[in-house]
Amino acid sequence: PNEEARLMILKIHTRKMNLKDVNFKNLAKKTDGLSGAHIKALVTEAGIKCLRERKTQITNSHFGRALSEILDKEHNVKEYIYS
Repeated sequence: PNEEARLMILKIHTRKMNLKDVNFKNLAKKTDGLSGAHIKALVTEAGIKCLRERKTQITNSHFGRALSEILDKEHNVKEYIYS
């Protein structure tokens, strides 16, 4: 999906989440090349990170760490497939 579609996907999957100052436009830019399923996984992982910290609001920090993990996993899968 393009940047606008990624932004919409992020907003759809986070609409019932308790968020604090999350920059969706920045996240949409950083998720270039990811599928809708990857973006959903990103949102889920950010929520899990928040819960593990016993926090009540998901922040940019949670999304940043979740994105790093998603990108690392994606890179490792591609590396495995093409090696």
